[in-house]
Amino acid sequence: MESVSIGEVRPLLKNGKEVKFHQRTRRRKSFTASVCAIFGASMLLVLIFILYTVISKGSQKLHQERKRAHQHDIKTNEIYSKNADDNLQALLNTQPPTNTAVGCQGTVIIMPHCESYFKKEKGPGVDRDHCNYLGLQRSFYLITQFGTERRWPIPRDIFVFGSKFRRKRAMETMLPLQQYYNVQGRSEPSAYSNRALLVKHIASLITNGELCSHIITVTTAFTIDIPNIASDLGCGPINAGAGCPIVYDRNDVDKAWELRFVYDKKGDESLENKMHGVDANSTVNLGADELKWHVYGNVVSERFDPLAFSKLVGEYDPGASIQEYPGWMNTSIYEDFP
Repeated sequence: MESVSIGEVRPLLKNGKEVKFHQRTRRRKSFTASVCAIFGASMLLVLIFILYTVISKGSQKLHQERKRAHQHDIKTNEIYSKNADDNLQALLNTQPPTNTAVGCQGTVIIMPHCESYFKKEKGPGVDRDHCNYLGLQRSFYLITQFGTERRWPIPRDIFVFGSKFRRKRAMETMLPLQQYYNVQGRSEPSAYSNRALLVKHIASLITNGELCSHIITVTTAFTIDIPNIASDLGCGPINAGAGCPIVYDRNDVDKAWELRFVYDKKGDESLENKMHGVDANSTVNLGADELKWHVYGNVVSERFDPLAFSKLVGEYDPGASIQEYPGWMNTSIYEDFP
């Protein structure tokens, strides 16, 4: 028996056995780490697969919802366009027009009211049915858009649509233009509160040939009425040129809708007359059943820029004096406008 001195540390195992023990320990730890790594990678792959599946299903669902929404929009547009076309046929094409030559064309411009007061800008009991400062400026700006040498022709007539209790802002929008050109010898636009009567009157102007080479304007007290009037006159979203949309953005008062009415076989008086050899002043070569009224819709901007307009009328000229009333309210300045 070996003697052990006090304080001497003796290994529990012999050297060879101790080395093997440490090797087995390291192998077990390495194996455990490998198993954990494989398990972790497997779980990560599972999570990635689950995440991919969820995203893929969500993407497919979103795609399907968008597809359904697109198909719904197409169907809705088709329905609205069919209704508008039915209105056009019933309104203009049931009876042969009188005093109307082939190629007659005229335009109805439907316009929104001016910028008006917000509720928070007015107290209780105060009439809010008026143009605000920018709205009044827009109404005078419109004078510069109509004229013999300007963007649009002088209107043959100016109409306002809306309840007599809520159409002051629409009247104010067109009042400067009405008075500047003394349209129809009136001091105010002609007002309608019944949409059916307004549409019927416009239809009579079209079929009687009074709108040939002329335009009329219609300004609404509420922008929601713009698509309704356009549809009543036969202009839908997909059957009338660029088309008349189903809705009008209530916060946008700068878009005007142009509805061009053409009396011809195909609706294009210039091309069709040349192709078929038709004299634009007669209907000799075409039967009455081949001639119809067509409508083409187009949405355009009034292009009103308050600052640019103020600069144009001299309000920002160096040394310009401050006036009680804005310079753009002086209608005599528009005689020299291009």
